[in-house]
Amino acid sequence: ENMGVLKGKPVKAFMYQDHEAHIKVHQMAMEDPLIQQMIGQNPQAQAIQSAMMSHIAEHLGYAYRQKIEAAMGAPLPDPEDTIPQNLEVQISQLVAKAAPQVLAQSQSLVAQQQAQKNAQDPVMQAQLIDQQVKQGELERKKAKDLADNAFREQELELKAAELHSRKVQAAVGVATDFMDKHQQHQLQDKQATSQGLLNLADMAQKDKHKKIDVAADLFKHQTGLLHQGEQTDKQVAAQQNKPQGGSTE
Repeated sequence: ENMGVLKGKPVKAFMYQDHEAHIKVHQMAMEDPLIQQMIGQNPQAQAIQSAMMSHIAEHLGYAYRQKIEAAMGAPLPDPEDTIPQNLEVQISQLVAKAAPQVLAQSQSLVAQQQAQKNAQDPVMQAQLIDQQVKQGELERKKAKDLADNAFREQELELKAAELHSRKVQAAVGVATDFMDKHQQHQLQDKQATSQGLLNLADMAQKDKHKKIDVAADLFKHQTGLLHQGEQTDKQVAAQQNKPQGGSTE
């Protein structure tokens, strides 16, 4: 096929061929410096290049057809065959469902090829390393920011817990002080009550002793009067028993 294109002869791709292999060979032929030099010297260089690109496009179409068939899991009708309209609609719907799978496969393959190409390019490799370093620094910065935020949140939680603990302790202190004062007041009230009772008892005891002393004095006074009366009675009796007048001798 390459020879036919270079000679200016018509070439055709067939459905049974390995189209991926044909495309690769045709592209490498067009990139060959000796062939490029020969085509550059040919007056039909533009026509040769156009014919090769058209032939590669034909292989590309067949290769895409094979990928669609693989995604569908069933072969497509021969492009030369005439199919009913209703069958063509059904086939089109199946092809539409298979097309995203083929696109994803192609994108993945191109990404891999680009990655391989970049890996072989020193400049791209240096840029990739630099990008990885910057990405690593960015990730470390994000991790540090997250850690700092977590630490600040934890610190705020600890401060809040400490403040709450202080409030609780203050409330407990106030309640304890109130209870202590209340108990002290109760004790003072009890002591005052007890002292009052003792004072009343003492007063009662003193009053009792005073009454006893008064009664004793009264008894003594009455006893004295009684004794004085007895003495008076004795004196009167003695006077009555004394003889009247002179002596009887």
